[in-house]
Amino acid sequence: MSTLTLITSFIILIGALFMTAAVLQSRKINGSVPAELKPRWRMMSALMLFFLVAYCLLLVIRIDRLALPTELITGPVLLGGAFFVFIVISLARDTINRMKSAEQRLANSEKYLRSIIETEPECVKLLAEDGTLLAMNPAGLEMVEAKEADMVLGKSVYTFVTPECRESFRGFVERVCRGSKGSCEFEIVGLKGTRSRLESYAVPFYDERTKKVVMLAVTRDVTERRNLEEQLSQAAKMEAIGTLTGGIAHDFNNILTVIMGYGEILRDELDPSNPLRNYVEQMLAASGKGSKLIESLLAFSRKQVIHMRPVTVADIIRSAEQLLPRLIGEAIELRTTLAEENLTVLADPNQIERVLINLASNARDAMPGGGVLSITVRQVDLGDDFIRTRGYGKAGRYALVSVSDTGAGMNEETRERLFEPFFSTKAGRGTGLGLSIVYGIIRQHNGFINVYSEPGKGSSFNIYLPLVEDAVRVEETEPAPGSSGRGTETVLLAEDDDTVRRLNRSLLQRHGYTVIEAANGEEAVEKFIENKDTVQLLFFDVLMPRKDGRDAYEEIRKIRADVKVIFASGYPGDIVRDRLNLGENVEFIPKPVTPAELVRKVREVLDK
Repeated sequence: MSTLTLITSFIILIGALFMTAAVLQSRKINGSVPAELKPRWRMMSALMLFFLVAYCLLLVIRIDRLALPTELITGPVLLGGAFFVFIVISLARDTINRMKSAEQRLANSEKYLRSIIETEPECVKLLAEDGTLLAMNPAGLEMVEAKEADMVLGKSVYTFVTPECRESFRGFVERVCRGSKGSCEFEIVGLKGTRSRLESYAVPFYDERTKKVVMLAVTRDVTERRNLEEQLSQAAKMEAIGTLTGGIAHDFNNILTVIMGYGEILRDELDPSNPLRNYVEQMLAASGKGSKLIESLLAFSRKQVIHMRPVTVADIIRSAEQLLPRLIGEAIELRTTLAEENLTVLADPNQIERVLINLASNARDAMPGGGVLSITVRQVDLGDDFIRTRGYGKAGRYALVSVSDTGAGMNEETRERLFEPFFSTKAGRGTGLGLSIVYGIIRQHNGFINVYSEPGKGSSFNIYLPLVEDAVRVEETEPAPGSSGRGTETVLLAEDDDTVRRLNRSLLQRHGYTVIEAANGEEAVEKFIENKDTVQLLFFDVLMPRKDGRDAYEEIRKIRADVKVIFASGYPGDIVRDRLNLGENVEFIPKPVTPAELVRKVREVLDK
């Protein structure tokens, strides 16, 4: 075998071995080749390997036996080598182009994902297990009140978390970095001091840069939602307390009716010179105070009787101005600012004055060393956004009455309980009903009230009363005095409270009436059927067992439609009419009722 043949065979053999090694390392090669080129790469590698090995064997084994000229062998060898180099170069160039294209697509994909994260309205962040902030999008920077990322990146987020939430949030981060996922709610204070309530949803994430598992979290601001939930909860609590106090007031009215009724009977029986008469007067005076207390409870529960009429807010403020200086004292300056336009609301002026007096009284106690009490009135237009953020009221035009003081102010805990009945900060002074009465009166006027206050910065109560259009103002008139109340008619008296029933029976009998008693609605119907020709008046309690007063009355009307009726209840008439559909023409008398009022009402209805 010639030297040229040996050299040529050696070169081809080396090429074959190189390709064999390449095929054996195909996994490594495949790792850097785009997925769509891998089948092509494997096929070309196998074909070249097969061609070169076969060609090499042909040259080594058969070359001398063929006894061919050297030129005849060298030419195909060089041609095969050139073809091999061309194939390798073409494949490499195609592979490089494909890899550059894949890298470009990857870069575009990363840019696309980054733009999504950058424009995401919720905070997206990466946290190390020790709380170090590794990355955060612009929404997150705005949430912590940072203008640039350098202000917070690389620093601990625990400095933002409030002390009461810090440990729970730290444990949440550590659990996520160890493989868990979940959510956590916490509070932060931003760089500018704004307090926010946040909610984070997080999963573990492997960070290629640090080669560690970190926390990937999406965080949203739930401050507004939580405030609305707290306001709704507070409103529900106040409504429940109002229902409770209304029920207590109803039962207590029955007790006062008996005390005041028998007290007045005893007083009338005693000679004016009798020393025992003074004791009875004291008893009746105490009963009167109890009646006022019941009115306060009913005011809070929005069940007291009010006399609504169109009235300008300015007139109410001017009337209150006559009383307030004497109430707050000389050390406190009273300032009033009224709206230029006449703002007319549908209100009970006496009740709104009562609101102003209660607020002024609280302001006086908050400024023992003197200060300024300001009352301002202006018109505001409340939109849906205002109502939605506060969770109460409805959009429209309102008269805003602001009562502000320069007193001690109050903290958040006090503000949350401010309108609860019997809650007081006066350490044994007062009943704790003042602001609860204010709350009830304003709500009964279809308005609402809120308070802004901070310790050392005074307080401001804002009262919103809905305006009325084209209102015609009416003047209050005094009722005409009634008659003496005596009579001889027959009255069917239905009352489930034994003490109240016995009292009313005695009062009516003392004034000449014949009384038929019933302890519930069913018994009242039975007694009427027995005496339907003689009964001229029904005197029914509204709420009774077995059958209430309204149902009993409706059944009796089917027997005799012309029978007259008076309903009595510890609840006011407007509430009773609304709940029981009594109608405006039905006569009603609220408890507690004095003996004189009761017999006067009976005589008045019988004489119609």
